Amino acid sequence: MSLVGSQAPSAALRRRFAGPFRRLLAIGALAAFATLLAGCSRDGEALLAPKSESVTIALPPVLHSALVLIAVEKGYFDEQRLIVTLKPMNSGAAAIEAMTQGQADVALNSETAFVLAALAKKNVRLLATVYRSRVNTSLVARKDRGIATPRDLAGKRIGIVANTGAEYFADLYLGMRGIESSQVVRAALAADKAESALLNGEVDAVALFHPYSSRLIARLGGQAVVFSDPAVYQMQFNLVAPPEFVRSRPEVARRLLLALARALEFLRANSDQAGQLTLKATKEDPQQFGKIWNVGDFELNLNQSLLSVLEDEARWALAKSGAANATLPNFLELIDAGPLASVRPHAVSMLLP
Repeated sequence: MSLVGSQAPSAALRRRFAGPFRRLLAIGALAAFATLLAGCSRDGEALLAPKSESVTIALPPVLHSALVLIAVEKGYFDEQRLIVTLKPMNSGAAAIEAMTQGQADVALNSETAFVLAALAKKNVRLLATVYRSRVNTSLVARKDRGIATPRDLAGKRIGIVANTGAEYFADLYLGMRGIESSQVVRAALAADKAESALLNGEVDAVALFHPYSSRLIARLGGQAVVFSDPAVYQMQFNLVAPPEFVRSRPEVARRLLLALARALEFLRANSDQAGQLTLKATKEDPQQFGKIWNVGDFELNLNQSLLSVLEDEARWALAKSGAANATLPNFLELIDAGPLASVRPHAVSMLLP
């Protein structure tokens, strides 16, 4: 239809187009408004999204580190905009040492390594327990050395990885069976040398932890005699950081624990799949890995019982060094529950000041 000259549209024509025209205007306005909102939303998300942060985690790449390994594999750190670099170490003690030397932001290690760091006046804070196991540590002996019962360990040469939970376990286990330190010959060994020391006959038994102990038992086969007691010792694996990490980067600490909480949820809902992811990351022996995967407890908490463990091991370490009467550290001051409480408040059952 066309309009000729300057003749104005009739009233009927104006009425005919008025309704549709108003509707078109309304639709256009709504579309424009929606586009504006979408743009604002995207801009708002960009403004609200946390910036990417780099975090280096020192850890032994073993089963106990599963929550961190799963968080990497499943992209949970990425979701929190954390660029995580893993620094593999031979032990938890080596991991905490690397952290205190500034080579990592946080570390995973046993409670023994944390206690020894605290006694050495190192700047450490325990943020959460991520794993517990009562079967992680054992004394492995050779049957052909005349060892069949715990009492047979008396008079034997025992390899000890000094300043570890394995040494603590060995002292407790032997003491509870009436074997005094003077009744055994102690040979100091590095964790990665203990297996060969027993296989080569340099020692008659070794006190070790997984995965070294699991591999050794498998290699000895029928010659292996294993002494373990769940009632004697429970290893606790913890997330540890320098105090300045939480103080200067509280949001990063919170996001780190959010990612680990996601990993824990996944592990509990998909144990077999989580085990396969962890096995792939650790490259452990599948058969030995399978024996221990389901006998520990993966968790993310701060439990009151942890304090007793820390204090008991501190007394042991001080007595071993000849300072039995020294004052124990105040471990409550060395535990920072803030990041975990902000993520999983129900997981903090410790009575803190």
